[in-house]
Amino acid sequence: MNYFDLILNLLADWWKNILTIIGAITVVLVFIKLLFEVIPQLGKTKTLSNNRNKGDTHDELLKEPKIMGLEQALEYIKDDELVEVTPKNIRIRKVFLDEISAKRAARKEKAEQ
Repeated sequence: MNYFDLILNLLADWWKNILTIIGAITVVLVFIKLLFEVIPQLGKTKTLSNNRNKGDTHDELLKEPKIMGLEQALEYIKDDELVEVTPKNIRIRKVFLDEISAKRAARKEKAEQ
């Protein structure tokens, strides 16, 4: 074994040791980061109330229904809607109430063309 091989082996061993040390430092840093994220949360207590948050309500999303006559409703509807007429009400609704039957009808219509 010549000096070049000996130096090369020493450098390889040194490099392995450096990589091991870097890996250990990385593990320690990740552990410290986790500690700093978890420790502040340990002091928080869970609220034991039966009340819900009042910030997210769905009331604001609902709009007032439009009151229309039969002619207005017939002009207003799209191709995939119907006008239901009862003695008390005039309603607009979809022809297919669920998504699966709507897709099925669209495929059937496309196949007929």
